[in-house]
This record gives sequence, structure tokens and C-alpha cells, in this order.
Amino acid sequence: MQELYRKLEGKIAIIGETGTGKTRLTLKAIEKLAEKHGENLTVIDFAPGKTFYKGKTIGLRIEDILPIEILNKIRYIKANTKPARITSKTCKQLMETVKENTRECLQALGKFIKNPTGHLVINDLSIYLQGGSLQPLLKCMKLANTMIVNSYYGYSISGPTECHLLISRRERFMVRCILRMFDRVVKL
Repeated sequence: MQELYRKLEGKIAIIGETGTGKTRLTLKAIEKLAEKHGENLTVIDFAPGKTFYKGKTIGLRIEDILPIEILNKIRYIKANTKPARITSKTCKQLMETVKENTRECLQALGKFIKNPTGHLVINDLSIYLQGGSLQPLLKCMKLANTMIVNSYYGYSISGPTECHLLISRRERFMVRCILRMFDRVVKL
């Protein structure tokens, strides 16, 4: 992990199951980038906010754990998302939540695309990948010199319907697709 912090350049993806430290690792990367690049760093946060699931805390937003003095140095864009698979009981609820999350995430990505910075960090990318396309992400990759993302990539989050399973499969497929575009992948 020390190597990751020494060379925070290029395109880096941090993936893993719930509770493996993806957000903690991302937080340390943000702190290092903010120290060096400050206002030339954008953090886009797709995380739905602190949620307890199967005895683990998931969905932490960067604004809730990053020291305020660092948060004030960077450009922070938050998408107001919800943990779709955890909160939705029916297929219809799930699809509505995924659609709303995708809309929120696209607005956040659009803000970066309209006014890019040299360095970009995205927290909880998998929320967007449940319903979004790769095209806006590829555009962001071209605009940023450094791009670090973290993403859930596991099997522990599920739900009560077949739709929940399909969303999980889509999410994993989309994560696999986007990983090909990264210089380095850190699997936790």
C-alpha cells in the first residue's frame, strides 16, 4: 500500500468486498493529493452515506470522514444517492432508486466535465455503475491526469428479488469493463 501513496499518478482503481478498507485507502490518497494539488483536486462522492449492513458499516461519504481543513482545500461534489439494493423491497422500488441514483451521479460527473481539474477521485463508483454508462467516465479519464476510484466488487450485498440479483450482476460486469481502462488495480 505504501507504493500506492508514493506514486499517485495515472488511473488507479481500488476494488473489494464490503468492509475491506476501500474508503480508508481512498481517504489517505485524497489527503496526499490535497497536500500537493489542493484546488486542482476534485472529489466526486457517490456514496449513499453511512449504512449498517450485515454487521458492517458501508457507504461512508468522504465529507463525513475527511478532516474539514482538507475538505476546504479541494473541490467536493456530492451526489445524493441511496443504497438501492439494501433499501428497496420490490423490483419497482429498486429500479426507481437505481434510476434516481444514476441521474444524481450523472449531474456530479457533468460538473466535473464542464469544469475539470487535473486530479479526480470518485468514491463508491459502483453506485453509478448499477445503471450508468461508461461514456461519461471515459470522458473524465481523458480530462484528469490522475484519476482514483474505489468501487464495491463483491457478492455480500444482495436483496429479496431477482431484480436485485440482476443489478448486482450488471454492477460487477460494469466494474470489470471499466477496470481495463486503469493503469493499476488494487484489490482488497
